[in-house]
Amino acid sequence: MFKIEYLKFLCCPDCRGELELKSETLICKSCSNNYPIVESIPVLLPKSIADDVKMSREKWEKEYRRTIDKKKMTKLKNGFKKTYLDSAMKYFNKILKSLKAKRYLEIGSGPFFIGQELAKLGIFAVGIDYSLGATKLAQAYLKEEKIDNYLLVCGDITKMPFKDNVFDLLYGGGVIEHFKDTKSVVKENYRVLKRDGLAFNTVPCLNVGSLTYRQVWGNIPNVPVLRGIAEFVHVKLLKGKHMTYGYEYSFTKSQLRKIFNESGFAKKNIEVEKFQVPLIFEYIKNRFLRKIATYITNNVDFFWPVVYILAKK
Repeated sequence: MFKIEYLKFLCCPDCRGELELKSETLICKSCSNNYPIVESIPVLLPKSIADDVKMSREKWEKEYRRTIDKKKMTKLKNGFKKTYLDSAMKYFNKILKSLKAKRYLEIGSGPFFIGQELAKLGIFAVGIDYSLGATKLAQAYLKEEKIDNYLLVCGDITKMPFKDNVFDLLYGGGVIEHFKDTKSVVKENYRVLKRDGLAFNTVPCLNVGSLTYRQVWGNIPNVPVLRGIAEFVHVKLLKGKHMTYGYEYSFTKSQLRKIFNESGFAKKNIEVEKFQVPLIFEYIKNRFLRKIATYITNNVDFFWPVVYILAKK
């Protein structure tokens, strides 16, 4: 159920005006834009959405439509718990030792698995995703777990419907790279965090892996010439056919430091390091070749797929 108290930190995504609730609709007091509440989920999408965001949104909506029955939901959740949950929570447990987080935001929240875990610790967990299907799926999981200290929002993270200085901790697991204007997303990270709040993001690392195995799902290396070639092939020529996760960049560590610094985070408060995550090459059907790919990626940094960026406001 949508609660009136949520209006304390929600705002219009277009003008950031105050919102009021009228008959399952949120209305901006400044620009009069209307935003529906669908099954307790406020749909706070801006009136204009960039083309790359639309493409990614369509890809993810299609993906989440496949996860609609109980059997598929259980398989997805069990798969995440078995493969990724422990490795991810090691980072969060370390962060929470030094940060008293009362309000958490997960951007591109999808099924909201991390949000569920933090909500169980008593933290008020907010998830935002531009896919309504994803937020409905997350809601189903939360109800299943009997968790009620949460809010799910359907929105665009380049124009988040949250007021300034709201969250203690923000997390994006493989999210900010799906936007061509990555800096606008990071600026929003900075804006909605409280002073001393932490933004924790994981992002594909630009290296040899970007030019080899990550081309299977249409990754765009963020280097001028290579970016142009990859965009022409994947977007213009192949019409996004192989862009499994929508538009997706990969970055070097120095590029990420620069983006976060130019978005407001002080250089001394930015940490970029290798993100330890289990590697699964499910698209390599040959078991022997899969073992070779896993060994090389685990032992050669030029092939390692993911880095994390931890930035303090």
